Amino acid sequence: MKGEMLFIMLLCLAATAHCYPTYRESNSTYMGKRKEFLADEANLVIGSSLVLNEKEQKVNEILLKAKEREFSRGFKRTFPPAVNFLKGKPLVENSTVFQIIKRMPKGGILHIHEVSMANASWVVKNITYLPHLFYCVKNDYYSSLRFNFSTTPLTQSPPDCVTDWVSVASARAQMGADIFDQILHHNITMAAQNPDVAYPNITMSWMRFALALSPLTDLFFTTSAFRLFMWHSLERMVQDNVQYVEIRTLLKPLQYLNGTKSSQEHTLQEYIRVLKDFTDQYPNDFVGGKIISSSLRYPLNKTLVRDQVYLGMDFRKKYPEFFAGYDLVGEEDSGGPLIDYIDELLIPTKLGMDLPYFFHAGETDWEGEFVDKNLIDAVLLNTSRIGHGYAIGKHPVVMETIKSKGVAIEINPISNQVLHLVHDIRDHVGASLIADDYPVIISSDDPGAWEALPLSHDFYMAFMGMAGETTGLKLLKQLALNTIKYSAMAKAEQTTAMALWQAKWDKFVTEMVAEYSNEKRLHDELNSVDAQKRPDNKYSN
Repeated sequence: MKGEMLFIMLLCLAATAHCYPTYRESNSTYMGKRKEFLADEANLVIGSSLVLNEKEQKVNEILLKAKEREFSRGFKRTFPPAVNFLKGKPLVENSTVFQIIKRMPKGGILHIHEVSMANASWVVKNITYLPHLFYCVKNDYYSSLRFNFSTTPLTQSPPDCVTDWVSVASARAQMGADIFDQILHHNITMAAQNPDVAYPNITMSWMRFALALSPLTDLFFTTSAFRLFMWHSLERMVQDNVQYVEIRTLLKPLQYLNGTKSSQEHTLQEYIRVLKDFTDQYPNDFVGGKIISSSLRYPLNKTLVRDQVYLGMDFRKKYPEFFAGYDLVGEEDSGGPLIDYIDELLIPTKLGMDLPYFFHAGETDWEGEFVDKNLIDAVLLNTSRIGHGYAIGKHPVVMETIKSKGVAIEINPISNQVLHLVHDIRDHVGASLIADDYPVIISSDDPGAWEALPLSHDFYMAFMGMAGETTGLKLLKQLALNTIKYSAMAKAEQTTAMALWQAKWDKFVTEMVAEYSNEKRLHDELNSVDAQKRPDNKYSN
């Protein structure tokens, strides 16, 4: 009996030794599989297929060291993408990564709205100092303002105002320039010391946002200010290393000083004139831009949308180099879904006419409502790109469609944060899209409203908040290339834009290597007092 038991035990030991490797062998096998798993994921990230040259590899090392430092500091202190930009902007601008991104040629801005392109302080100090400007105070929650340029007597203020028209110059002289200009600045931005208290939800943030844009709209669509606005905005883009822009605009008629108004076509012609003149003056920095006309999606106005669709088709024939297409804009949660306008939006298809669409869709955190279903209608209407697309993760068939068709998602990180779709950028759906190589471009939406640069702040938020610590220059390079690839430019125009961007990219790479390597600038920054690194983890990626 004892012999049988001993025999059985020996068999069990032999089987165990055969079926289960030693701990050392098991650990080695597991770590090998883990390494392979991590590599497979890394090979899916946007830009992973790019091959960096020797200089680019050095810049990548510089960038990753700076990124690692900021991640480490974020573990112990405050991580800028997790803070409302209206409050956290100084944290971003104190970042070495941000300073590098500012210097980087970023290609194009493909999602930006006309009245919020300009710097708010510049608007106050320049546009509101123009002659013949009047204002009145509106009857709303924030007592916001309306403006009017006029050389004729203004006898009656608009019905939404609780005051008569008042001369801006007279009010400034009476109140004092500093105080008056602070009031104006507050009215055209969302600036707040504690934004999460001032605008605690989507409804309040959108209300304040709309009230900030209203006086800017009054100022922008005038013969007095239009060209000044545009020129300044384009100069800001060049200074922020942007080479191209596609502007979404309501394309309102311009108002003259005598109160008369031009046509929408005249406004488009003025856009074209400024874009041409600016490109001619900055041929080594800027390749041009295009216009995407827009209608407010609310209140329901089928006649307006129908008329704008017909006008859009006409503009595509007359100005194909400058007029890109059509969109519906405004807060989606408030109503006016694409399906409400389906008859009007199908007109070009029925007529066999050319009118590309660039729909805002899915700018919501709801699911199963008419709002996120805009994503479905957008792709069925063959939209060229999708603006925001925040709810896209809830629609797997839409995700599959945009990936197979190459329909780019225009991600606007700061806009989505300030308008309360997401608090911490790390939770943004864009992180998943970037991780799985979806067609993505980064843009800025309405940078003037939150006093951001035309593109650099949003690039920083995406790079730091939507991509991991080990994701570096390849991502930034591909995001810049995507702005050209998914633009409305014709192939020949893209070739020209690519050549300009490449020349600037090569210069940027050379400068970064020289500045951060030879001058040891990065070494000094990485060894500053606040560079506290979290404990090493041998199992970290």
